[in-house]
This record gives sequence, structure tokens and C-alpha cells, in this order.
Amino acid sequence: MVPSARPRAAAPRPTLDPGKPAVVPFRQVASFWNWLPAFRAVAEWGGVLGAARALGTSASALSRAVGLLEENVGVDLFRREGRTLALTPAGVELLAATRVAMRGVHDVTLADRAPSGPLFVGVTSRIGALRVLPALAALRAEHPAVVPEVTTVAHDDIATSILSGRLHAAVTLAAIDRADLVCSRLQPAKSAVYCGRSHPLWRTPDASTRAILRHPFAAPVTSPGGAPVDGWPAHLERTVSLRASMLEPAIDACVRGELLAVLPLEVIDGLGSGARVRKLEGIRIPDTEIFLVRLRPLGPHPNAAKVFAATLA
Repeated sequence: MVPSARPRAAAPRPTLDPGKPAVVPFRQVASFWNWLPAFRAVAEWGGVLGAARALGTSASALSRAVGLLEENVGVDLFRREGRTLALTPAGVELLAATRVAMRGVHDVTLADRAPSGPLFVGVTSRIGALRVLPALAALRAEHPAVVPEVTTVAHDDIATSILSGRLHAAVTLAAIDRADLVCSRLQPAKSAVYCGRSHPLWRTPDASTRAILRHPFAAPVTSPGGAPVDGWPAHLERTVSLRASMLEPAIDACVRGELLAVLPLEVIDGLGSGARVRKLEGIRIPDTEIFLVRLRPLGPHPNAAKVFAATLA
């Protein structure tokens, strides 16, 4: 039964000749290839019962498949936590590799099928969420078998999350340049400098550039200590007193009147009439760039991520 607490002997590894190119150990991989879907289902459902219902098979069959997989690879992949199963560190690594492999096979073999199944979308800020929600609504209307799930993700975690299969796509404020990912520019966001009701500049919306620069800002950054990505003009020096990996802390600090912030107009519209902020006209802010990042597809068929990207564009 899953999981087993017994110690496992390490599976033998093939010896490679360093003078020759490495080859895939076909026989070793083939011996457990058929058990990987069962392993992934148990891992994602957190147990054999839910996975068995999803796959239309028996719990005992899944337990047997996972047990054989563990025997073959030589490590425990699960540990029991109450009534659910949790992945061990080795299980986490194998799940990530399994997701990537299954996605690649899906991309080149299911060319004639409509998009279906889960679509995991990450956003780094509120502007990203505001952009993706209408696109996901349109996607669901056309392809009701797609089940979207939106989650907040840090910019620095996007590439790893997509490559490991935890995300299918992500919307962020900075480009990601990787050969195995597609990074597309979306329609930029119009932005301006805003202050909250209790800020000293609330009563002077026509404050000059010099007056605005006397006050500190909150700004999103791509990484700790990195450059702000809110579109601030490079030729103007300002004081940034709050840096965050997402836009939300800057929004909150601005609404409370503690700091100024450069915010997209879409975000301001989404705050509603209860959030009192005022645009300061003294500094013109260039458009804020927004990017969609997704895995580079291996095949031509319209998978959910590809259709979502077309809808969002």
C-alpha cells in the first residue's frame, strides 16, 4: 500500500562512457513509464481515492502502480499526513519531471482535440489579475472544458513554476528571456502618480515635479534590491521608501496616504469609489509594460495556454 516506510535500495544507474554522448536508458525508463500517470494523479489529488475516481480505476490498482514505481526508482515518493499523502522531496522532483514530459507528449500528439482540463495562470500583481479575468471568461465561454485557476506568484518564481508544470502561463511586469519560454508583450497600461487622501499633496493635484519629488514612493521591483518596474522616468531621481515584489503593498501604502505610487489606471478603476486616491499631474509616466510568459509549445495544436494567450492579446 502507499506509502511504504521501509528503506529502499538505490536503483542501479547505467555506467556511461565519458568519451561518448550520453544516451537515454530506454529499458530503465520503459520499466516504469506506465506508472507515471498513476503517480501524478495520486500526487495531485493527495490520495488514491480521489485519483481513482478521476481516472476511473480502483484505488488498489493505483496503490500497486505507485508501489512498483517506488520499488523501481529506489526511493519513497510519498509520506502519509493524516488522511492524505504528501510528496517526499524525491516525489516533488519526479512530479515536476512527469508534468513536463506529459505536457510535451500532449503537445505533439493531441493536435485535433479542443483545449480541456486545468489551466494554471499566475499573476504578479493586481494589474495582471485585472487583465486575465476577462480573457479567462472568454476562454471558458468558448471552451467550457477548460478549468482556469489563478494564483499569485513572485516574478522570480515564474520560470521555475512554468517549467515544472505548476503554471501554464503568467502575467508579469518584466520580460523573461529564456529559449524554452515564450514572452509576449501585451497592451501596455496607462499609469500616473497617485496620492491618498491623507497625503500632504492631496489638496494640490497640480503639484509641480519638484514638489512631487520631495515625497517618497512605494514601488514594485523584479527582485529584492532590483530596479522598480512601475514605468518611472529614468531621468528623474526619486526616493523609494518601500519596495515589494508585487504591486499590492504600493497600492495600500498609497491609499493610506503614507507614500506616493505610480499606479495603472486599470488598477485605480478597480479600487472602486471607496478608495480615495488622486492623480498628480506634475509628472508624466510612460506606459507600464505587461508581459505574458508561457512554455514554448512543441506542437501546433491549440492547447489551453496557447488559446488563452491569443485571447489575452
